[in-house]
Amino acid sequence: MYRFADSEECCEQCSALLEEREHLGVRSCGSCGAVLPDVNASLTGLDWAPPRGSSSRPLLQVQAQDYHVKHRKSVFAAEASRNHRVQRCKAAISLLSNAVGLQGCVQEPVLALMLRHCDRSFIPGKGRRLKLLVSACLLIVSARQGLGVTIHEVAAHAGLHVSKVQKTVWKVCRVNGVRITRSQANVDALLERMCRHMNLCRQRSAICEAASKLVTIANKGWIATGRMWAFVVSAAFLLATKAYHISSIEVDDVATFLALNPGTIK
Repeated sequence: MYRFADSEECCEQCSALLEEREHLGVRSCGSCGAVLPDVNASLTGLDWAPPRGSSSRPLLQVQAQDYHVKHRKSVFAAEASRNHRVQRCKAAISLLSNAVGLQGCVQEPVLALMLRHCDRSFIPGKGRRLKLLVSACLLIVSARQGLGVTIHEVAAHAGLHVSKVQKTVWKVCRVNGVRITRSQANVDALLERMCRHMNLCRQRSAICEAASKLVTIANKGWIATGRMWAFVVSAAFLLATKAYHISSIEVDDVATFLALNPGTIK
């Protein structure tokens, strides 16, 4: 619905009368179609103060609020908030990777996987959701790179339950089309990490080779079916140490390092 403006203003372009579109709330020229910008008056201060006892009203300063300026400010604020949350994610990834004992080269792939997962959703900046997402992405990246990190270690260092981390891993894998495969490189890396943690220098290569063969036999003989990967590797490592007559390493030492229950290893 159109009607002429109450003030009967004229267009600056063609000097025709302006029309007001009530359903849009804008004023435009019916001849050339020029649209006048909407000016929202805001009181920003007084130009002068009236004398005491005077009935004169002070003049008010009027400032135009541009819609595009407001929109840019909101966009910049959202971008600044997102950058702040990304920095928080980087700090959380660095803390967890250092606690597990991983190198700094895994931090960039973990952050890339997190940003890919949160492409169409909110990036967590703190709290339990941030811990779960960082733990799941770190576990996925380490498994694909063959670094031999177990879910129990990640959950223990993050202060989370293993089942919660496992559900988050499934969700991230399903959304991003990623699959975790425990290759032989993961087995060798975990055995090397356990030898390094136990200060096992004597016959290290022979023990790792024997434990790796035991894991292969367990996989082929369906012994590892239905059991978590960390239990099989830790049990094979203990059997290999006993075979080479190394009695200084106990079940509790391996269970403490991998954040496992000693009863499950036995």
